[in-house]
Amino acid sequence: MAYHPGELEVQQRAGVRAAAEENGDGILESIPPRARDFLERRQFALLGTVDRENRGWASVVTGNPGFISVPQPRLLRIGALPPAGDPLRDNLKERAHAAVLAIDLMSPRRVRLNGFGVIDDGAIFVWTQQVYGNCRRYIQERIFTGVREPASGPAGAAHAAELSEHQRDLIAGTDTFFIASDHPDSGADVSHKGGAPGFVQVIDSRHLSYPDYNGNSMFNTLGT
Repeated sequence: MAYHPGELEVQQRAGVRAAAEENGDGILESIPPRARDFLERRQFALLGTVDRENRGWASVVTGNPGFISVPQPRLLRIGALPPAGDPLRDNLKERAHAAVLAIDLMSPRRVRLNGFGVIDDGAIFVWTQQVYGNCRRYIQERIFTGVREPASGPAGAAHAAELSEHQRDLIAGTDTFFIASDHPDSGADVSHKGGAPGFVQVIDSRHLSYPDYNGNSMFNTLGT
């Protein structure tokens, strides 16, 4: 089945089951040649993983074209890791749910992969269960100017229970963010959300809201 019970329930409530079913016909188990070529030209990708407390984390990995490869139709290799301190490093120490979003911010075009991942020998390997293209709407155009040299030490990752004033101001002005989620049986997902600056509302230091714009009717995030 293309969708798990959570996605099906939200689709039903929104009255878009027919549209979702049609879009679901494009979900594949393996990576087709066109998607492979697209993936191997990317310079960055988003990964969604889950920690031991079942919290989803969206992480960015970067590299020169070719750092993403497809050794087998159902296997993706990412020859880079995020900076030290990124939760992905712990989340994929052993085989676990993982999702990948590869996006071209100028075309715009994007490919999503969901399955299982693990870190091995300095690279990330993802075995695919679902591969599909995604709605192109609401992508804010940007030019990727290149890969920065990695920092010599930890990236300065910090954890807190509330957003600081600086973080609230940053979020209130953004036009793009990425969100990771997980279904305990069907796996992880990582999604792009975009809109005009201010589309994310900062309610207080612990709560945000954003509109659910019309898209592909899959409800990959809300369904979890």
